[in-house]
Amino acid sequence: MVGTWDTTTDIILICKTGHRSQAAAARLLNLGYSHISHLKGGMDAWRREGNPVEK
Repeated sequence: MVGTWDTTTDIILICKTGHRSQAAAARLLNLGYSHISHLKGGMDAWRREGNPVEK
């Protein structure tokens, strides 16, 4: 699936703690994707900051 994405598309990665999304971001950057971001600290940090979450 990754090979079908435009390498200049904005991609934001999110996981629970930020570790997996950071690793995935690094891998995508190594594959030539140039607009990669991840939520530092993941959803745990998002919740700690009091940001809204919908289920």
